[in-house]
Amino acid sequence: MNSEAKNIIRVARLYYEEGLNQQEIATEMQLSRSTVSRLLERARKEGFVEIRVINPYDHDQDLARALQRRFNLKACVITPSGVSERTSRRAIGLAAAGLLNEILKGGDVLGISWGATLYELAINLNGVTPRAVQVVPLLGGMGQLPRHFQVNELAHMIAQAFGGTAYALHAPALVGSAEVKKALINDSSLSTEIGLWSQVTVAVVGIGPPISVSPMLSTNYFGDNDVLALMHQGAVGDICARFFNGYGRLCQAPVNERIIAVDLEMLQQVPTVIGVAGGPEKVRSILGALRGRWINILVTDLSTAEELMRSAREDRTE
Repeated sequence: MNSEAKNIIRVARLYYEEGLNQQEIATEMQLSRSTVSRLLERARKEGFVEIRVINPYDHDQDLARALQRRFNLKACVITPSGVSERTSRRAIGLAAAGLLNEILKGGDVLGISWGATLYELAINLNGVTPRAVQVVPLLGGMGQLPRHFQVNELAHMIAQAFGGTAYALHAPALVGSAEVKKALINDSSLSTEIGLWSQVTVAVVGIGPPISVSPMLSTNYFGDNDVLALMHQGAVGDICARFFNGYGRLCQAPVNERIIAVDLEMLQQVPTVIGVAGGPEKVRSILGALRGRWINILVTDLSTAEELMRSAREDRTE
């Protein structure tokens, strides 16, 4: 190695590894500043130094593309995993709000479900451009559960943010008998809202956890036999109170006859269905929703996305 090459390497090490500026290097090596500048330029041009920009979000983007391809999604958005379930949920809700603002256009009919992540979406629709949209609940309410399960309130919040029209579905999601359900859905007071289900152009839905830990169990509507029947069929999650198993197949349980909610087969015909969910307890639930093709856009957090991709790879090796 000649003396010129040694000088190039030494100058490069002092500048890039030890953090000295050009004047400090010139003083230490007893060179002119212009010589130091010239040697640094040669270090870059002649391959002594390789400069790379590391984007910490490249992994997220690669993972999002991989999930999009694997499950034939229109899009996949991955948010950073928070230090707690709540912070992760907020990040998902914020990202979903931004996505909805991009997708939703005047004249759209937006169908929504319920859940804590949907609530985070609703409260983060600040400063969106007004547009003439209609917002309709895709299932009835749960009066005994927290605010984020009050779907009519969520519909009002979202419609208000966009300057659109909210419709309220004045019925519970789960009633005591099939006869009560039939009477309610045939009632003229619900015909407008239920009629809008077939006109929905964009839907945003939460994905519920396995039946064994579902918040709906805290209501009086689910009997022991209902829970046992769903568990027997391997219910891993739900969308709009419609439970499915790990393969995404709908659970055929008697409780279905008492649920006032959009059928998932009808939801599947909606052009854009955004699923918003995250957390370790929902990995199997989200995976079931993806396998069943009940959603075509996913917004989730990084840790959940990594687990989903790991499970997808295991599918291919079985």
